Amino acid sequence: MNSKPACTPNMVPRLSLKILPQAEVDIEEIWLYSAETWSVAQADSYLANFYAKFQTLTEMPQIGREYPTISPPIRIYPIGRHYVIYRIEGGVLKIVRVLHQRRNWQILFDK
Repeated sequence: MNSKPACTPNMVPRLSLKILPQAEVDIEEIWLYSAETWSVAQADSYLANFYAKFQTLTEMPQIGREYPTISPPIRIYPIGRHYVIYRIEGGVLKIVRVLHQRRNWQILFDK
């Protein structure tokens, strides 16, 4: 079994993806809200976009803005009206939270 990270066509190492439990809850809540407010099809489409962007982040993890004053540091990347909050740990991109842009995400990481 090959233990090297997957590579994109231009041979840039890709990180593996791990969605942490609280981020899974966030994603489920976003889907439920979207399905109730608009439609199941719209909710499915919105979340498909999230997962496509998650893959982009594994290929280009530096595109999110870094917040080095938070320990351990996080990065934030906007998708629609949500922020994907993630960390890079070793060869893994960890999705920590997916929050609406109106949420005060800083208070969640201020410890």
